[in-house]
Amino acid sequence: TALAYVEAEGSHWQKLIAAQTQWLDEQSQLGEGLEPHFQRLFTFPDDFTEDKFASIANHLLAPLLSLYHKDKLSELASFVEAGINAQGEVK
Repeated sequence: TALAYVEAEGSHWQKLIAAQTQWLDEQSQLGEGLEPHFQRLFTFPDDFTEDKFASIANHLLAPLLSLYHKDKLSELASFVEAGINAQGEVK
């Protein structure tokens, strides 16, 4: 749920909508919100506030995602550079 929130773009409420799909995940029945222990601890969206949930999720996951995307962009750059010869022509 936190990962879906951090990966989503937009306002806090738009990000919560994206996170809600992970929280519920009714299709596979594996959503965190369907877990009885989480149900006792958290109420969606009331406990998923911007100052607590969003702050913690961003603080923990944003650096990891930044490194992940940086690595993927590096791989893409290497792929593109490998496809161009010294004269700048596509191989």
